[in-house]
Amino acid sequence: MHTHSQLTHQRRRSSGRLLAIFGPVLAVGSVGSLVAIAAANAGWHTDLMHRVAIGLGITLVVLAVALFYLQTRQRRALDLALHNVEARVDSVV
Repeated sequence: MHTHSQLTHQRRRSSGRLLAIFGPVLAVGSVGSLVAIAAANAGWHTDLMHRVAIGLGITLVVLAVALFYLQTRQRRALDLALHNVEARVDSVV
């Protein structure tokens, strides 16, 4: 059976892994979107490149918001755990 601290550590590691995986995806997707916009402005398959840029942009925003939500939720859990530890220490002292 897992203790609370082990579960918190596992969540922190999985959240860090998500950021490590999707951070580069966000960067590459942003560059891809900018390249698609540049190609559209250059006149190369204008409609298709606009759709690609919009699709990538929407996908990146959804992914970024999801990552932000996960990081915020993790931060709140860690703040609560710290508050609980400080309360225990204060009650001992």
